[in-house]
Amino acid sequence: MSNNSEEHRREEKLDAEELDKKTILRKIQYEEETLSPLQSKISNFWYYNKWKVIISLFVIFVVVICCAQTCSNYKEDIIVFYSGSCYPTSEQISDIDGMLSTYLPYDYNNDGSKRAEINPVSVYSDEQVEALNARAEKDDNYSKVDSSHNIEQLRNFDTIMLSGEYSVCIIEEWLYYRVSASGGFRKVADVLGNSPENTINGEAIYLCDTAIYKDNPGLFDGFDEKTVVCLRTESQIGKLFGSQSSGEGYKYAEEYFRKLVNGIQ
Repeated sequence: MSNNSEEHRREEKLDAEELDKKTILRKIQYEEETLSPLQSKISNFWYYNKWKVIISLFVIFVVVICCAQTCSNYKEDIIVFYSGSCYPTSEQISDIDGMLSTYLPYDYNNDGSKRAEINPVSVYSDEQVEALNARAEKDDNYSKVDSSHNIEQLRNFDTIMLSGEYSVCIIEEWLYYRVSASGGFRKVADVLGNSPENTINGEAIYLCDTAIYKDNPGLFDGFDEKTVVCLRTESQIGKLFGSQSSGEGYKYAEEYFRKLVNGIQ
């Protein structure tokens, strides 16, 4: 009885294999009858080589991704912090990044590229919010300020100032006063070796009096006229964690600050 069952299974297996062969032959015959010679060649090539093609495409994809990451693997030498009422566009940010990079003294991180970036945190003062909301009430083309978002942005500003993450700052005058009481900024004379005439408390220089503005006035469209440039004191927190806002990174920021104010000499 068991021998008959085994024989029956073998016959079923042979019948299935024969059916598969017939199915493949019918498929080939159908393609030969319905497809053009070129289409038939492509179909046959894909049938017999599809895994080779898939693996090859995967390898090419990995190589392209790796090359792209390698080519774009440039890290900024310094980040300049901006905060104020201007909401710069992505294009404006890109243009400012390019301009700021030209004032870098040297390639700080030795990655083969001198690169500076601006990190914007846009926020309005109470007076600015009041003025913008009044304008929105008179003109439907303008919207009122999102007060919740503005409060959150002010918290972000305070957190960044407290962390001491950035040394070079471009901020509006009212934000400077918000921080200056705690002694968070360097005296300009100590950094530049001289004291410019128009400063705030000897610590902040108006943007319009700096080389970066005089050389590139069009890049700062939308910036408040009372925007200032200042240098934070060396970060004590940065000393603990070895960040760029202390040690050699801070010395680099000092040199960069001098070039932003005085120009490339």
